[in-house]
Amino acid sequence: MNYSEYVTVTPDPDAICEKIDWLVDEGLRLYEELSLTELGISKYPSLKEDAKIEQGFSAGFSDFARKRKRKDYYVA
Repeated sequence: MNYSEYVTVTPDPDAICEKIDWLVDEGLRLYEELSLTELGISKYPSLKEDAKIEQGFSAGFSDFARKRKRKDYYVA
């Protein structure tokens, strides 16, 4: 399935199931590979769930502005 097929919305339940199957089988892996490349890292760090959440959320706008400049924010 290519991108244009994936983003095309149809009222067909079978098409929706096919898209979900594609995501599970291929799409998420491809997204992970692309995101690793874009972030310039070879693998995601092994962090506990709490640490991932802490990195991803901000205490306020200034904290968000600071965090979004760092790779670990996007990794989270």
